[in-house]
Amino acid sequence: MRGSPGEAEKLLAHADRQAREFSLRGLNMASISVDLILPDWPIQRVLQERMVTRGRYSTCAVGEIEAAGFEVLATIARPHADVVLPELSIVWAECLAGLLLPVEVPNPFKRRR
Repeated sequence: MRGSPGEAEKLLAHADRQAREFSLRGLNMASISVDLILPDWPIQRVLQERMVTRGRYSTCAVGEIEAAGFEVLATIARPHADVVLPELSIVWAECLAGLLLPVEVPNPFKRRR
């Protein structure tokens, strides 16, 4: 699950920032932050507690993301995870955006900060 908008250019900019801050296996880690839907973190809880300032969101099954060539890594801050791009490029950002954008929906729990 990812807050929208999820256009490729925005995803690439986020991945670039992440790559400057984090590494994986000795290399810069170009990644996109996401929240996983888990038994103790159902979609309603994620929307209310983690994405309350986001007007829209997108979802995609982890299996679909991995099948497209991405790696999904859980982080310490459950339910947060990182979707790792095989390389920092617009091609991979467009691929991920293609998985997310078709299912963008309104967040019924949105409120201002």
